Amino acid sequence: MRKSIALIPTDTGTLCWSFALWGLPAVFAAVYAVLFAVNAVYAAVSMRRKYRKLRAL
Repeated sequence: MRKSIALIPTDTGTLCWSFALWGLPAVFAAVYAVLFAVNAVYAAVSMRRKYRKLRAL
């Protein structure tokens, strides 16, 4: 349950819904920046984990 909640920012639907804030540029920029940061951290962690798995082969 925690993992699914933590991964909400990486969901494509969440990104699409963030564009509903397009009319409020300051709010949109803040939300988009947070989504970008969370996605970047998740990608780095995921790539590291996958690299270790491949290295173990």
